[in-house]
Amino acid sequence: MILDTVEDAGLSVDTVTRGLAVSEDVLKDPSARIDWDVFADFLERVEAAGRGVMTPAQIGERMVRVPSFEFIRRIGRLAMSPRRLYMIANRLVAPALFANLILTTEWLPSGELVMSAEILSGYRESATFFRLAHGNGVAAPRVFDLPPANVREEVFSGRRGR
Repeated sequence: MILDTVEDAGLSVDTVTRGLAVSEDVLKDPSARIDWDVFADFLERVEAAGRGVMTPAQIGERMVRVPSFEFIRRIGRLAMSPRRLYMIANRLVAPALFANLILTTEWLPSGELVMSAEILSGYRESATFFRLAHGNGVAAPRVFDLPPANVREEVFSGRRGR
């Protein structure tokens, strides 16, 4: 989906993929498993290609609008609320995709959601990953044609995001 978003935004896919340790076809294959270091390198290239055009957070937000995200929109509209979408994303999808992350999700009595993630020690840091994930989390309600989530705080480092 990220590569589709890069293309949709008019950024150079060739610039992002040239010389990367995996091919464009592997990046587009939803069943492919990509080493974290290669993925972090890919994200840095995405950020560099978008510099001056789009931030990583804006790329994350734009992901919910590309055709490859449509299956999530359809399932979401039929089967769940925004709260359940966040729960499934944080408890099932993210851990399946990123086994090197420690994820926590807390629903406050006010209805606010606090999401935190940490890249395990021994894995390359990637502040770009957290900025992109932040934008995607903000845009998640758009799956239901709702306005983007309101974010009261964002904290990023190369190893942690909240």
